Amino acid sequence: MIEFLKKIRNNGYKTFVLSNAPHEIPPFLTGKNLDQYFDGQIISAQEKVSKPDEKIYSILLDRYDLKPEESIFLDDKKENIDAAINANINGIVYDYNNHENMLAELDRYDVNYK
Repeated sequence: MIEFLKKIRNNGYKTFVLSNAPHEIPPFLTGKNLDQYFDGQIISAQEKVSKPDEKIYSILLDRYDLKPEESIFLDDKKENIDAAINANINGIVYDYNNHENMLAELDRYDVNYK
């Protein structure tokens, strides 16, 4: 996934973390130098709302001035993708055991990840 993030960012795409996570995640990302791969983050513990509540998707879109129709949300849970789709955000269920499936899905959106 790190190589994918590097490629996609090198192609001009922005990436964000939207996580149902505790307060400890932002320092963890920084400590592992993972924050360099993201343009911003929304952490449920900080926002006091979590996926799949549609409000958290609105927070992401508003805070980073994103257009839902130009965004693609990846998540390992279908209910979170369904909520993103309800917020007019494109979505792909990510299976950690099948990275190629995610890439095939991205092809449908003309995303340059190579």
